[in-house]
Amino acid sequence: MDNYVIRKADETDFERIFQILRKSIEHSWSYDVFKEDFENDNSLYFVLEINDYVVGYAAFKNVMDESTLMSIAIDNEYRRNGFGENLLLYALNYLKRPEYKKVF
Repeated sequence: MDNYVIRKADETDFERIFQILRKSIEHSWSYDVFKEDFENDNSLYFVLEINDYVVGYAAFKNVMDESTLMSIAIDNEYRRNGFGENLLLYALNYLKRPEYKKVF
């Protein structure tokens, strides 16, 4: 399997994340609502890349010392390879930081 990297998303990832969302979730958020959430300081997004190409994301909403998984998706062409599980485990490990007391 190709090498992959998981990292915090940045603004250059938004369009690709939105593409994955639209392909993965039939009744997903509108572009404007999703963009607003992506840019919100209380949101935390992670991406999984294969050969510098984003194939999945996980979105969390942080309120005080709690973080809630809002959405996670892997591009259809890359599913059933364990990428979703690896992305979730990476995010949960990241959220073990002291500022996060609970994760939902």
